[in-house]
Amino acid sequence: MSTTLFPALASRDGGFRREAAAHVWRYLRLTRPLIPPLAAGPILLVLIAVLIEIGLEEGRADFRGTSVAFLCATAAGLFALAFGAASFAGECESGTDALLRRLPIRPAPLIAGVFAAGVLGATVTGGISLALLVCVDLAFGHASLFSFPWPYEDQMAAVYWLGLSASFLAWGVFFSLKIRRVIWAAIAAAATAFVSDTILTSRLAEGNRFSWEGAAELSHFRLALTALVVWVDVGLIRAWLRPEPAEGSRNIFAIPRRAAQSFAKVCPSLAAVMRRTLFPGAQPDLHRPADEQLLWLQARQAGALVPVLRVSAAVMGMIVAAGLGTAACFPITAQAAETWRQFPLPLGIAVILGMQAVTGVFVFGQDRWRGTRRFLAARPIAPGTLWLARQRWGLAWCAIWSVLLAGWLLLAIALDPNTIGDRELAELWGTFPWGAAVYAAGQLAGMGASGLIYGLITAAFLTVFGGLLPTLLFAVGPDEVIPGMSFTIILGVLVAAMLWQSRLSIRGWLEERSPSFTRDWLFAPVLWGLTVIWLVLPWSRVLLVPAADSQSLRSLQTARRTALEQWIEPQRKGLQGFTATVRLASLVSRSAPLSLLALSPETPPGDSGDDPRKQFLESPSASEFFKLVAEIRKQAYADPQLAARLRGEASAWSPRDYDSDPFWLYFHGVRALDKFARVSVRAGEIKEARSLLLAALCLRFRSERTYPGALGAFYDSQFTGGWQRWGDVVWEWSCTERQTPDSLREMLHEIQDAAARERIPLSAQTLLIGLYWREPFVRDTGMGMGHEGPAVAWWPGGVWFLPIAVAWFPGEWQLHRARMDRILAEYLPVAMEYDERGLIPWEVHRRLASPGWQWAGFRPVGWNAAAAIRQSLDEVFQGRLFGDLQLHAACLRLALRAYALDFGRYPDRLEELVPQYMPRIPRIPGSGEDFVLQYPPAATITREASAVPVLQAGDTEFTLEPQPTEGAEQPSGLRPPKP
Repeated sequence: MSTTLFPALASRDGGFRREAAAHVWRYLRLTRPLIPPLAAGPILLVLIAVLIEIGLEEGRADFRGTSVAFLCATAAGLFALAFGAASFAGECESGTDALLRRLPIRPAPLIAGVFAAGVLGATVTGGISLALLVCVDLAFGHASLFSFPWPYEDQMAAVYWLGLSASFLAWGVFFSLKIRRVIWAAIAAAATAFVSDTILTSRLAEGNRFSWEGAAELSHFRLALTALVVWVDVGLIRAWLRPEPAEGSRNIFAIPRRAAQSFAKVCPSLAAVMRRTLFPGAQPDLHRPADEQLLWLQARQAGALVPVLRVSAAVMGMIVAAGLGTAACFPITAQAAETWRQFPLPLGIAVILGMQAVTGVFVFGQDRWRGTRRFLAARPIAPGTLWLARQRWGLAWCAIWSVLLAGWLLLAIALDPNTIGDRELAELWGTFPWGAAVYAAGQLAGMGASGLIYGLITAAFLTVFGGLLPTLLFAVGPDEVIPGMSFTIILGVLVAAMLWQSRLSIRGWLEERSPSFTRDWLFAPVLWGLTVIWLVLPWSRVLLVPAADSQSLRSLQTARRTALEQWIEPQRKGLQGFTATVRLASLVSRSAPLSLLALSPETPPGDSGDDPRKQFLESPSASEFFKLVAEIRKQAYADPQLAARLRGEASAWSPRDYDSDPFWLYFHGVRALDKFARVSVRAGEIKEARSLLLAALCLRFRSERTYPGALGAFYDSQFTGGWQRWGDVVWEWSCTERQTPDSLREMLHEIQDAAARERIPLSAQTLLIGLYWREPFVRDTGMGMGHEGPAVAWWPGGVWFLPIAVAWFPGEWQLHRARMDRILAEYLPVAMEYDERGLIPWEVHRRLASPGWQWAGFRPVGWNAAAAIRQSLDEVFQGRLFGDLQLHAACLRLALRAYALDFGRYPDRLEELVPQYMPRIPRIPGSGEDFVLQYPPAATITREASAVPVLQAGDTEFTLEPQPTEGAEQPSGLRPPKP
């Protein structure tokens, strides 16, 4: 410390406040680099976690600033911990402790300055973190931080961490006076503060259970303990300023030293081996080569780190060996394996990666901190030799930690091999490149950092900016040629750039030369490596995706495009049908009774006082509604948005032409028409119910080829139940008392005509989905999240991030188009086979039939866009199979009902329906199997009452039991079939 800069410290007559302020200024100047990362780090991590784990829109809705307000106190506590640990241990590491003792410094101003600087720095850190949290809270559309009072649990969490921050500062100063290394002082202070605080509050709490709320309520006891520690710190600081004889500090280790000397006398050989293993010699062997002398110097300077590394490695090795032995000899319960995967497994991985980062920082950091750079520069040793020697020391430890990491991961697999999938294997594989990255970043940061903490912070920044963000933003996914290749390439380029940067910088680092712009910055390998990672690799990711056969895909698209054009080309009548359909769906959404019908889980009884049908018939929009219901069955339908998109032109229709999202328009319209038809059937309005059922069928078919929201919505698993509801209402309508065979045949023919006229082929629909998802949004909107109206295609929730990435990230557009081409080349032949023969390949059909099927995630390698798109297409295929099955079953049930009314019995076989009732008997969609008319066993047919069969479609059964309306008698007169 220079007395010129601090005139108040040059004399004991200086004022107390000026001297204390000088100490505050000095300590804050030394620790100010810690404030920005500690203030922004927790908030940024929470923001990334919210956006990644629960999605952008859901994160905005669920995020509450008060729930994470304790992170501001956490940031303040981390600064208090780092400041307290670096206050006096930092003086010892930098060699200024002797200078401070020689200066005429009074203890009282020093004590006041240290604690005032710690409190002021923690306050600034917490204030910056709180300001960032307020910005995030306001950006998500909330102002929960300004809503007082806060929830009780949020208040107590903030109070708990404020109390822990004070304890961190007190214990940090305490261990900084006792331990000469900042990192070990910080670790000891954090552990002691947390353990003592937890023990105190859990002992005083009711039931001896620890909780944040209980600890916050006992803050007066915690502050009393902190005050006691501060009182001890005051006495230790006074003693620290007075030079003490070296003998006093050695009395503490007198007993262990005597025990070690006695052991050396009894077992001299073993003691010599342990001494050489745990503690390097005091003098190097000058007869050894230069690189081995450099290794000795590195191990010597590492000091207590080497025994700690060795003991940690030995302990983890024993844990791995014991765990593998236990898993091999004894059965492990699923609960124990899950507990291991939740806490010990990630904790062990974090410890190993942290040790690799510390090893990297110590490769060159010790020479800078201990001032041995000039000694090395004066030695006749080539810089390359020095760099290789240091890498030899560091890589040896990295190899040890890699072996331990492999054993740790093998132990996780051995405990429960059934839970290891593609995602888990990807996460396990990703730890090895991350270990290399943190080691390379650590050694590069150690060359320029003034301490271990600063080195670790710099290494974390390099790893996050050069590795974590690019792997999250510019990854490909499991559909790569080799899954994980892009992840490995990114981290490989980062590691190579940082290692080459340290090799080129070794000469200037030894000479302590200031870097020049042209020589050291413009041609820096790290700069060019980051340029490659952020600009070159994203554009080249398309090369990592298997390319589709462009010629075969082009021929398939040409064939299906012709079929698609005839369904979406808007003629004058088609525009009228489109307008009528949109008006009908909008009218349903605006009508309160019909909306109640659409949203109600059960259809209200027809004779209830709040009958929605009666309320709607009394409304002024009823006449327009039934007019539109009659019109849409007679008018052709074509969406002008589709034709404009297919030709690359602008459409005359605007997103404002829709009253709301088209998905909700069609979805509510279908539900309301189905339930309105059921209410009409129960009210005895047969003609009205028939019109409503046919309108609901047309609206279903038109939703398959409208733009854009309803495109995939009706084929999701939660919406396929609508087809079954429609089929049940049709059967209930056919069982009414006044039905005749002619009316049933007319209904059957109208359903078949509507299906032939309205339903788009599956291959054309698949091509339509490909056109949406291949080029869906850049010409329409900047974000493309599917919430701006019909100008944006519908996107599945699993790839909510993909539209943003395609719109903004380099190379994502080309990657997405290549991925979509390959997926279309895979699904178009399957769709064409279904259109021609009604069959789907057995392996695809089995995959669609499996309940709860999900693609395995490959999260560390990137966003699994290909799997999400395939899953959405599979849901479209599954919805088509389910809808066609319900449609064929409804037609067969109508034909069987008409046959039963004509002949008084059901037919023996379905072939008897041809050709009077049906031109041909349909097959089960997808599998191509036959529908079966299954009668009860022969013993039950001997009764006089008629036997009612069951229509079977594989594992699905459709009842043919008459379902009369309320108040009507069950039709009779059916006689049993011929034996």
